[in-house]
Amino acid sequence: MSYIRSGSNPEKLYIWGDGENACIAEGSKDVWTIPIQTFNSFIRKFHRRSHDYPCQHKGVEIKEVWVDGNGLAWNSEETLDSHLKRLECKVQLSYETHSVIMWDVTWEYIVYSNIERLK
Repeated sequence: MSYIRSGSNPEKLYIWGDGENACIAEGSKDVWTIPIQTFNSFIRKFHRRSHDYPCQHKGVEIKEVWVDGNGLAWNSEETLDSHLKRLECKVQLSYETHSVIMWDVTWEYIVYSNIERLK
């Protein structure tokens, strides 16, 4: 299993499998992992739910977030409304105390590049 976007990778995000875990690296941050069986079953659940956000499974979550130019997520509805013109909608993958924010197209690439293999 290897998930690396070809062409461009603005998130500097790399996700690969080592047999036991899905390893996640973003830029210069520490690598963190999700057990491979949990990650794969999460991908299947997300796909079965017609790619609907948010989705949770065994501690893994994917949800939409609004992000400013510094990569900071905005959650408060009242501040969100006043800053909406400057924000971009992305998705946040989380597990335990770790998370990564990416474009939804990056997440869709991860799902589609592996869904056939997981059937």
